[in-house]
Amino acid sequence: MRGEPCLTGEELAARAGVDLELARKLRRAMGLPDVPPGERVFYEEDLEALRHADALIRDDRLEDSEVLHLTRTVGLAVARMADAAVGFWADRDTGRGREADLDESPGLGALFDPRRIDDLEQVVLYLLRRHRRRVGIVHQHGRGLRGPRRVHVVERAVERPGDGGVDRAIRDAGQ
Repeated sequence: MRGEPCLTGEELAARAGVDLELARKLRRAMGLPDVPPGERVFYEEDLEALRHADALIRDDRLEDSEVLHLTRTVGLAVARMADAAVGFWADRDTGRGREADLDESPGLGALFDPRRIDDLEQVVLYLLRRHRRRVGIVHQHGRGLRGPRRVHVVERAVERPGDGGVDRAIRDAGQ
């Protein structure tokens, strides 16, 4: 997160135009801890994320339960990515005989370098878009919306020789 925390949960919800209880439920669904009322622990980025969540709810007419389910699923995946990234840098440092300390470790300090964070975020966004495209194509095929171009994209995006799974079936169905 960039900058300093500048908002309380109440301010965050009010500025985003979201019910405070829904904002709290979304935070819990993300796998993040509850925050006591009045504590200034939220960043401008939290406000932006909450506004995007609210836009999904309004624009797609999602029920609270639907957006909470999606948030829980994505939150778990992102928590695993964060654990893996921090674990990687900690293991890298301890493997070199250094203490893995978030404040003093050169390797972990590098992980929190804004440039490195931007690079990692771009890779994660790319992977999300790439996987979303592949999964979307698979779902389209399952609904009878396949076409030569879509099958071609699946064949190029997924290389799993001999898997006999869904992707193989899609390639065969398009021929």
